[in-house]
Amino acid sequence: MKRLLGFFLALAFFLPGKAMADYRDRLRDEYANRIPGRVRYAKAFYEKYGPWLHKYSGGMPVGFMAAIAQWESNGKMSSSGDPRLGEVGFFQLSDSSINRYKLSSDPRSKPEGNIFLAGVEYNDYAASLKADFPHLFELGSKDNWMMARLAFAIGYYGTQTVIRKARPRYGRVWRDVAAWADRTGAVGFGAYQSAGKVWFRIKNIDVQWKVGLQVEQSWYGVPQYVPKYVDYTIPKKGRKYMTSPVVVPIVVGLLSAAGLLL
Repeated sequence: MKRLLGFFLALAFFLPGKAMADYRDRLRDEYANRIPGRVRYAKAFYEKYGPWLHKYSGGMPVGFMAAIAQWESNGKMSSSGDPRLGEVGFFQLSDSSINRYKLSSDPRSKPEGNIFLAGVEYNDYAASLKADFPHLFELGSKDNWMMARLAFAIGYYGTQTVIRKARPRYGRVWRDVAAWADRTGAVGFGAYQSAGKVWFRIKNIDVQWKVGLQVEQSWYGVPQYVPKYVDYTIPKKGRKYMTSPVVVPIVVGLLSAAGLLL
């Protein structure tokens, strides 16, 4: 019995360490080998859907948005994600979004609707993070958008948790959270997000940002209400930091898609 107990205890220590080593290897492989391929597919996605990306990005960097679609589904509407969450389409949007934004209908199965709802969700997360941590974020900054991405990747509650544990400085939230994750090995959330997976999801946001910069580098800024594809409501928390849509990103997107910008 003691030997069996010892075996299981050793296994309990070995498996998390092995998983973390695997995630570290995956991240090294991303930087060393995979960015050019991701850029190629993200550019193809942007070339096909650029006008909709600009229309519904709000204040979000459009290249970053295209990079996220590539990361989540390789830009394929047919991609199936976690069935427990009901993830759908380009951005792997979950069933929870329907209730969170009080949508008048579910737009996720349509390409334009999937892009629309991704824009709603990321702009909401950026605004909500500013509302919850006003002393840490410059609204609409790179740091704000990278952490909005983390809120989507590990959940908003998980992101609040790692911010509080990492105790980051103003304007350095993602960098300080990433450094905390390296020091501590991060923290897991429930049965389906191990500490290694959370570590990887924190760290790979930098890869996605770098891909996005090679796709498109036009205007971005503060979170916005995106144009309606279906009726939606932003939760109260973030409304203080949301602005009305502006025409600049849409015009830039149309010109870019038409090949009129150098």
